[in-house]
Amino acid sequence: MIRRGLSFALLAGLALAAMAGELATGSLKDVRFSQYGSYSSSAELARRLVTPLNAWRLQRHAAVLGIAIAEQPIDLSKERFALYVPTQMPPDGYALLVFVPPWDEASVPAAWTSILERHGMILVTAAQIGNDSSLLDRREPVSLLGATNVLARYRVNPQRVYVGGFSGGSRVALRLALGYPDLFHGALLEAGSDTLGRTIPLPPQALLEQFRSSSRLVYFTGQRDSANLDADRQSRASLHDWCIDDFDVRAMPWTGHELAEPPIWTGH
Repeated sequence: MIRRGLSFALLAGLALAAMAGELATGSLKDVRFSQYGSYSSSAELARRLVTPLNAWRLQRHAAVLGIAIAEQPIDLSKERFALYVPTQMPPDGYALLVFVPPWDEASVPAAWTSILERHGMILVTAAQIGNDSSLLDRREPVSLLGATNVLARYRVNPQRVYVGGFSGGSRVALRLALGYPDLFHGALLEAGSDTLGRTIPLPPQALLEQFRSSSRLVYFTGQRDSANLDADRQSRASLHDWCIDDFDVRAMPWTGHELAEPPIWTGH
């Protein structure tokens, strides 16, 4: 019986290793996911990202109109994602960056792939989540589902899960980082930010404390992008208002409102 048990365990281990080896790497397009999670549920989105008063108003408005609020606002069978998966997984598992763009195309910035490869970081982004899309109904839950499915499919170090965005997508990333500090441990804010407690509602106290103790924000804005540099200054001032001090500012010299290039990522 012992030998059979050992043999079964060995076979199971080999089967899992074979499954892991079959996972695709490199640039992947039109990826379909199927797994839902509690993070993207309508109830959690309202609890974490909306003030209690506005959450009540949304429920009341739906009740008056006779509209049932779906448990999950997104139908994954209709969604498509793009990923970059490094060819070599670090010993402690991949890092993960959920990227929120201002555009609708699901695409991995080509200039970023060498940096993603070097740092063993998966990037996932969804289609049709540009600036014209709804926050609660689309941009935020789809991004959360991207994280949920990558975490289910690949071995990811849970301490190296981040969210980032560019321009309007950066503002979404800040909302998600603040509301989901138990998922995201930092945010890359490129050329877009808002003030906490004013433009962005604060999450419940326990989540705010977790954000304060375990999350890091990195501000990336072009030196010539004056409007967003000013927004960043106001955003950082609001961090001080709430005793949040774990943030960094990276300069992007001779740059306007543009996506960062690899030298900025490496700090050179």
